[in-house]
Amino acid sequence: LLMPNHYEKEFKDYIIRYALEKKKHPKVIASEHDIPYGTLTRWLSEDRKARRAASDDMDIMTVDEQRELYKQKDKEIEDLKEEIEILKKAVHIFGGNSQK
Repeated sequence: LLMPNHYEKEFKDYIIRYALEKKKHPKVIASEHDIPYGTLTRWLSEDRKARRAASDDMDIMTVDEQRELYKQKDKEIEDLKEEIEILKKAVHIFGGNSQK
């Protein structure tokens, strides 16, 4: 499967806007749109840097950006906790009985 070496600016802008609006994990968005994960994360990083550079102070996040970041991190933590619980159950079902 050949991946394009260049994406149109309009497509990149659409994907970045979609990612910011949908609040989905970049892996999900990359998969949905057949974009390499690394490409998408680079686009998002570049967009974040550009938005910060456009603000008065590059080193300070707005309160809304901080809230959004914390919200995303909290969701990631909850998702990971859920995955851990699922894995614990799987270990118990498929192999944990030998520890008795």
